[in-house]
Amino acid sequence: MKKITLLFCLICITWSINVLAQYKAEPWSVGVDINRVDFTAYYLSNSDKIKKAADNMQGEMFPTRFTIGRYINSSFNIGLAFASINLDKKKFERGTPINNPIVTKKFWTTNGEIQYKFANGYILNKESWFDPYLILGCGMYNLNNITSFNDEGGLGVNIWVFKKLGINLQGTYNDTWYREGFFSYSGGIKFRFSMVRDMDKDGVSNRHDECPNDPGTIKNNGCPDTDGDGIINKYDDCPDQPGLLKFKGCPDKDNDGIPDKIDECPDQPGLAKYNGCPDRDGDGIIDKLDSCPDQAGLPQFNGCPDTDGDGIPDNIDDCPTIAGTSAFKGCPDTDTDHDGIPDSKDKCPNEPGLQINGGCPDSDGDGIIDKEDECPNVLGKVEFRGCPDSDNDGVPDKEDECPNIAGSKNNKGCPEITASEKSTIEKVARSISFASGSDKIKSNYLAMLDEVVAILKSKKNIKLIIEGHTDNIGKPEANRKLSQKRAESIKNFLILKGIESSRMTAIGYGDANPKLPNNTVKGRSENRRVEFKISY
Repeated sequence: MKKITLLFCLICITWSINVLAQYKAEPWSVGVDINRVDFTAYYLSNSDKIKKAADNMQGEMFPTRFTIGRYINSSFNIGLAFASINLDKKKFERGTPINNPIVTKKFWTTNGEIQYKFANGYILNKESWFDPYLILGCGMYNLNNITSFNDEGGLGVNIWVFKKLGINLQGTYNDTWYREGFFSYSGGIKFRFSMVRDMDKDGVSNRHDECPNDPGTIKNNGCPDTDGDGIINKYDDCPDQPGLLKFKGCPDKDNDGIPDKIDECPDQPGLAKYNGCPDRDGDGIIDKLDSCPDQAGLPQFNGCPDTDGDGIPDNIDDCPTIAGTSAFKGCPDTDTDHDGIPDSKDKCPNEPGLQINGGCPDSDGDGIIDKEDECPNVLGKVEFRGCPDSDNDGVPDKEDECPNIAGSKNNKGCPEITASEKSTIEKVARSISFASGSDKIKSNYLAMLDEVVAILKSKKNIKLIIEGHTDNIGKPEANRKLSQKRAESIKNFLILKGIESSRMTAIGYGDANPKLPNNTVKGRSENRRVEFKISY
């Protein structure tokens, strides 16, 4: 244990020397104290230590203890202390073991100390006049001409009467290596000073510098004014923001008389009772929490009014001046068609409908209300005013002659005949001829006519005009009747094949429209013919 204490003492002394060498510009202090020592308290009970303290203390009534200290940072000081007294043999030996007789009256101690300050800005203000501290230290003492090591711990306080001059009171217990420990008490004066003329190097000497540790300006007696507002930092509650003297250096951006640091709405002029926030409508609810900041309202409605008193605030009341119910968004519950939509909001008040349709019905559910739907009972499309287009050809069914077959608008929704199909029909017509005086279709033409049947079945909207013709042999009226029979024989064949009669027209022209002159055998053969004409 003694070796550990010795090592601790050496470290403290070495550290103190190094620090002193490093920070020569820091403040120093010196003290002169009356020192009293009690060697007997170690052996006394706690109550006797107090009762007999005055009788057992030794020392002169003039200064015999001297100290020098150095500021390290806001929490720590270091220092050296030397004390010397003449001992009273009777007091020393009273209450102590017989084997500790006093040989010489001289007693001295010297210690290196570390002080932890409570006035460090965390516990007490750094500039507090009341400056208590804890002490730890170690050093040497001489008793009975024997020099040995001791370590100490205790409490002290500086009471700064003036900026640089104060009263010091201190008490410690010293644990010694050679014998039992002792208590040491001191009281005196302490003086603070600087070893440099201008510690913060701001051009203002320490004697005239009101802020010797912070570089400042001559104008401000050596104190800094970081924000340049004319208020030095130590009196400025907002040293980094230019402010006003009446607010201790803090700004008031909105000029409402409330400094920004306590203004909950620093960019909007407000009232002190609302911590600087405005209340435009004067309803006692500040604007930033008021859903209706320009209308005086009620707290339960976040500052919004309820004009009709129906418990629904005006900002969500569809009928703010007529009392209603929440089911109808504040409107009265008159609902003629009983569809859950009040008449005042119902576009079709006499027909039950849906909310999404403004209270109007949509019988076919196509999203188009019935009164705007040209096909109200059939699911349709908006572009056709509610009518369907089953084949999706862009022609609504009600206008589409082929509603189930996609066609063209030009052909009333039916598919148009292709050039190839038209060519086939014309070719078949040109190929058919009849024997003179006959309306019977030759068997070799039947397969050709089947091609026409296939085209007519695929194009349901095509109509066919069948024209019959003859040569000029015979009387004109007889020839007309023969040509009519020839056209009808073709029509009847197509009917037998499944083509509707209504889609075909048979016309006989006799010899009125010859294709070639009738004065040759070939010409007369060509004129005994049928022709097909397509229509829609």
